[in-house]
Amino acid sequence: MNNSIQINNISELTSIIEETHKYFVNQVQKQVNVALTLRNWLIGCYIVEYEQNGKDRASYGKALISRLSAHLKQRNLKGFSEIALRLNRSFYLAYPQIQQTLSVEFQLSDNKLLIIQQTASVKSKNTDQGMEIKNQTLKADVILLINRLSFSHFIELLKA
Repeated sequence: MNNSIQINNISELTSIIEETHKYFVNQVQKQVNVALTLRNWLIGCYIVEYEQNGKDRASYGKALISRLSAHLKQRNLKGFSEIALRLNRSFYLAYPQIQQTLSVEFQLSDNKLLIIQQTASVKSKNTDQGMEIKNQTLKADVILLINRLSFSHFIELLKA
């Protein structure tokens, strides 16, 4: 194999492998953080959309979050406590501009998941020409934030 890296001993080989491993583990962690942040935003979006359009919304009122949490637990889904679901809802309400990044971050091929893109694109069509430049700037800023901050960071910002 012809390459420009010259490895002189086992110690150097070990160091190069360690650095490579750390680099790619860091990349994986960043991608997981982005995916979880966007997942939590979408969960908040779904909750808000349901609250606004759900047929049984009026009869259950504020009990929605606790009922939803119980239903998710019955399906053996972990991490969906009432507190977590409330945070997701608050996150969606505080950062509506994240909708613009979904199609950039997710390349969806599964038809079942197309509802994610449809929800985001319907909302983003409600802008006029003058808002287009502002939205492009917001989109760049949001992508930067999502790639640099974890969901926990966003939650801390919500508390401020």
